[in-house]
Amino acid sequence: FTVTVLPSFELIDTDGDGEINGLDLGRLGAAFGTRRGDADFDPKADLNGDGSVDGTDLALLAANFGK
Repeated sequence: FTVTVLPSFELIDTDGDGEINGLDLGRLGAAFGTRRGDADFDPKADLNGDGSVDGTDLALLAANFGK
C-alpha cells in the first residue's frame, strides 16, 4: 500500500504572507520548467519536493489558490 503526504499550507504559501495568491503563482511561474541545479530553480516553488517545478506543483497551488 502507498502513503501520500501532501505539502502543508506553509509550503504552498511560498512567500509566507498567510495567503495562497498571485504572488505565490508568480514565484512558481518564474521557476516553472526548472530542475534542481538549474540557475533559475527555486526550491520554494518545488511544492512537492521532487526536484523540478512542473505541472504537479502548479496543480497543488491551483487546488489551494485563494486559501
